[in-house]
Amino acid sequence: MALIFHVQSQVTFKDKPSYRDMSVSGDVFMRNQPKWFVKVRSVDFQQDDCQGNPIVAYIQCHGTPQGRLVTLTNDGYALTIEGLTILNSPLTNELYSKISGDFNPIHINPYFSG
Repeated sequence: MALIFHVQSQVTFKDKPSYRDMSVSGDVFMRNQPKWFVKVRSVDFQQDDCQGNPIVAYIQCHGTPQGRLVTLTNDGYALTIEGLTILNSPLTNELYSKISGDFNPIHINPYFSG
């Protein structure tokens, strides 16, 4: 019997090796006879001030990756704005849409794209 984990991790870094807070959520499935996914459990784990991710460590130790894994790195960044900052933006992104071929309404609608 194999378990299939579909989980997401969200972390806030305290420093490079440790997390200020971490949460892992998702579902655990089995495949039944016709090969359908059947949900057997949910994962809802939260931890403050920790090193490493025990849920992912368990899966890596006892499981085999299936599909495409995507690891996102985030070394963090700092943004400092001093004084008055003025940002000018066009009323519409239609010109950009015509050039790029991207006519997704969320990108050209003035209420969403501004």
